[in-house]
Amino acid sequence: MKLPLIIGCLILAGCKSTPYAMIDGSQSKVSDADNYDVEIIAIDGAFQSGKLTKNIKPGYHTIHLSTTVPLRSRKATSTLVYPLVAKECMRYVVSAQHDPSNKDAWEIRVLDERPIPTCTPSPVEPEQVVVIPDYAKPSLEVSCLTAE
Repeated sequence: MKLPLIIGCLILAGCKSTPYAMIDGSQSKVSDADNYDVEIIAIDGAFQSGKLTKNIKPGYHTIHLSTTVPLRSRKATSTLVYPLVAKECMRYVVSAQHDPSNKDAWEIRVLDERPIPTCTPSPVEPEQVVVIPDYAKPSLEVSCLTAE
């Protein structure tokens, strides 16, 4: 009876989650009548089928976002590109901020950046000390040319 329990514990102990970041377009400001959710259309050129939240790897990404408000003009752009340098275990809450005088004009607004409680960041590795051999060290004497 105890053997399956031990095996299960060993399997779970061997699982290690890798740090991630999250882009979240589902939490627009309710108090702002011109602030709306955004859909994630693509990340780094890979189509995402209009999701509101997506886990991403830490690092640089180009994220294509679309406002959830139907635009009136055919000339209006419903998709904008947001460049993001995502940090490990951070949640980025973004929204569409529309212009009150022209609902078709909008920009991406970062509402919040907060840590993800269930995410474990990578351990910080101590800096390695670089040892310079004696033959490569500069001499203490510094000689400069004079203007003469």
